Amino acid sequence: MAGRARSTGAETAESHRVQFSVVQYYLVAYNVLSCLAWAWILGRCLYHEISGYWEPLSVGLKAQMMSLLRAMNPTAPSLFTPAVFNYLLPKWLHPLTNQASTMYAEVGLEVKIIQTFALLEVVHAMLGLVKSSLATTIMQVASRLILVWGIADHYDQAKENPLYASMVFAWSITEVIRYSWYALNLCDLKISWLTWIRYTFFYVLYPVGAGSEAFVMFSTLPPIVATAQSPRPILEMWMEQPSAFVRLFLFLGWWPSLYVLYNHMRKQRRKVLGSFKAKGRSLKTE
Repeated sequence: MAGRARSTGAETAESHRVQFSVVQYYLVAYNVLSCLAWAWILGRCLYHEISGYWEPLSVGLKAQMMSLLRAMNPTAPSLFTPAVFNYLLPKWLHPLTNQASTMYAEVGLEVKIIQTFALLEVVHAMLGLVKSSLATTIMQVASRLILVWGIADHYDQAKENPLYASMVFAWSITEVIRYSWYALNLCDLKISWLTWIRYTFFYVLYPVGAGSEAFVMFSTLPPIVATAQSPRPILEMWMEQPSAFVRLFLFLGWWPSLYVLYNHMRKQRRKVLGSFKAKGRSLKTE
């Protein structure tokens, strides 16, 4: 009887080891593939941006003309068009601005597909496969899905907004760092400089990403201030788009959410990095 009990215990332990290995292999594969997917998006975005410097002149003029027409449209906000950005920025940056306004056409579909797969991260947190907070994970994934499916997919103002490009750039850099860090950690590979980047770059990437998200959303709202060119009263234009009130509510709620996530990352940074050891060369890792 005792022998049978010991045998059953050994089989259970072996079963747990096998199960753990399967989960670990799955998570490594998920993180590696996600890292590669976002690296591909980042590469395409970079190429698309710099190609503006060798595009034919006619392409740039066409982008400028479309931008001016959008800026003159009295029923759409005019603060987030390439024409406005080009007016504010030095001339050598104009090709980048023009290219940024066509970033959705370049990678919009791929970003939607790749970002949708992030729903698996909610499942991972629900099942306890990872230590991430379920509430924080849901907040992060939901905010991006709202952007790619609910905003950019439906409104031309969002598709042509140059800040869509800065949003995707911030997402791509963040995810390449994050997924590569997770994959290496799962393989028990601790790289101090990557850990430092993982828990430091968010100081810039979070405000750039979340700020771009918020103003991409804001650009889809009807005019807020009446001008001489306004064809109808402001309230009438808002009442024609009931969903605009939802987008305005989301825009206003974006900033408290950024504050929550920003503070979460600051706490994580203190927890993971801690203080440098002797001479500041070793980092604490989870």
